[in-house]
Amino acid sequence: MPSVTFITHGTRGDVEPLLAQALNLHDAGYKARIAGPMDFKSWVVGYGIDYVVLGNSPVRDMLHSAEVQGLIGYNPFKIWRAMKHFKSQFREIIVDGLSALSGDTDLIVAHASLAAASDVASAFNVPLILLSPVPFVPTSKHPNILIPFSLGPFNSMSHWPLRFVRLIFPSFYRELRQRLGLPRTSIFTRPFQSEGGDAPVLHMYSPALLARPDDWRPNAEVIGYCFLDHEGESWQPSADLQRFLGAGPPPIYIGFGSMVPQDPVELSRLVTEAVQIAGVRAIIGAGWAALSVEAPLNNPDVTGQAIKESDETDKIFVLDSAPHHKLFPLCQAVVHHGGAGTTAAGLRAGKPSLICPFGFDQPFWGRIIHKNQLGPKPIALKELTASKLAAALIELTSDQDYMENAGHLAEKIALDRPKERFLALVEEKIGRP
Repeated sequence: MPSVTFITHGTRGDVEPLLAQALNLHDAGYKARIAGPMDFKSWVVGYGIDYVVLGNSPVRDMLHSAEVQGLIGYNPFKIWRAMKHFKSQFREIIVDGLSALSGDTDLIVAHASLAAASDVASAFNVPLILLSPVPFVPTSKHPNILIPFSLGPFNSMSHWPLRFVRLIFPSFYRELRQRLGLPRTSIFTRPFQSEGGDAPVLHMYSPALLARPDDWRPNAEVIGYCFLDHEGESWQPSADLQRFLGAGPPPIYIGFGSMVPQDPVELSRLVTEAVQIAGVRAIIGAGWAALSVEAPLNNPDVTGQAIKESDETDKIFVLDSAPHHKLFPLCQAVVHHGGAGTTAAGLRAGKPSLICPFGFDQPFWGRIIHKNQLGPKPIALKELTASKLAAALIELTSDQDYMENAGHLAEKIALDRPKERFLALVEEKIGRP
């Protein structure tokens, strides 16, 4: 039975699409395992997929650290300080974790953020496939996703830092190759190589949202969102949530997933006030930030209960967690941080979106949502106020173009066939079971 090893790291949005494809291969008769952060081991194993933990530090703990704000803010000095702060954790992942991978495998499938994946594939002497939730391959059509404006003729150059990613911790990659029994190579050697050339990259977003640039290399494709279709199939709204949903018009979902703001209490107060000002109903997803309802409603911090503004109208319901593909269809619109996974879930449900990005790739998706008239202009978290959020909530729920465009895009997303394309590439590389 052909065996495939998936390698990833990060938050749930970095693990879930790879889990979806691992289950896809499992159903097709392949043996699949995932190597990733410890936070998601029990969740993945629950699906019958073998899981190897990379590192000893939960991603959640790293995100709760104040130092991670340096990575979120894009200040180069803060980024460097944050990277140094987490140096030991990165070493656990890159050197200790990846070098300890053992067992037979015929193919490595890696999240495109992991430059060391090509070293692992070389050590196993197997081909490599990269999966990316964001545009990854250099193009002249648009700049690197971290740059918020076009650079014109210099767009292609903005992608070059990917070629020198090994310079961040050069000693790690040297030690990793030594442990893997590979010859020493220059830190300037291009990463993401496989079988003598650039590894194929499958981009996991819909071409209906963002088309494939015509100057990409042939083995770079846009295949569509990789949804975990049977995630939460047994989930149903609780009795309290059902009562809340039935007490008025569909609510807005407001949540920030795995992101951890510097002041969750203040963010909770801001969201609560904005909902009151806008006169809308909302489900607040507590998430890793543990958002709650704060003053001026003056209600206890309780998840799973509706917060009443009056005896007649339920205004806010705080929900610990729920599968997005089950929850979002019950909502009128979604407000979130702009992570690739949450963005995909909102678009799949055909709901207008407002993105309040923390950093990373989130501002990029906020711009794409607004450019495609699927929601208001994004509001960065650091610029968020109750009045700004309230105005955006009113715009989000009153603009008919947003609603119609989101519905049309959802129909196109349903036509994408990401699992079929991935399976075809795997068969091309290692054959059928």
